Amino acid sequence: ALRMVAVGAICRVLSEALKKGALAMLEDPEAEQAQLLGELEVLLTVPHEDVRARVCESLLGILHTSGQELDPRAWATMVKSVAFAARGELERVGLFFLLPSDSDLETAVVHTKARTPATSGSNPNNPSNNNSKSSNGSAAAASGTTSPSEAEGPP
Repeated sequence: ALRMVAVGAICRVLSEALKKGALAMLEDPEAEQAQLLGELEVLLTVPHEDVRARVCESLLGILHTSGQELDPRAWATMVKSVAFAARGELERVGLFFLLPSDSDLETAVVHTKARTPATSGSNPNNPSNNNSKSSNGSAAAASGTTSPSEAEGPP
């Protein structure tokens, strides 16, 4: 009983710390988010099923209340924590769970940071966003490439 009170308190403190503006006074609040979520991951390694269940509930609560506030690094930690919890629980019943490696998650974070509203919106150089087609409807025109005769312009 005391164990659950302690875990509940830790989870509540971490959940409150991850709410909007709670870490604003810190030098690097984004890094702190990831570190706080990492502390919950440590609790997923304890042998007590009730503790692990409470931590999973806390992760879900954080996603519901503060998911939109999480930095990409914190999201990577969140995904890793959820995967760690799922892997542990599935292995206990004899099943296996595979997720991309940590380096793949870090790469995804870098790609997320590189994406800006200007590049994720309508970009004339992005073939997937190019809606213009030539009069013949060719695949080259649909993909945003032009033949040398089309590139010269009207005669």
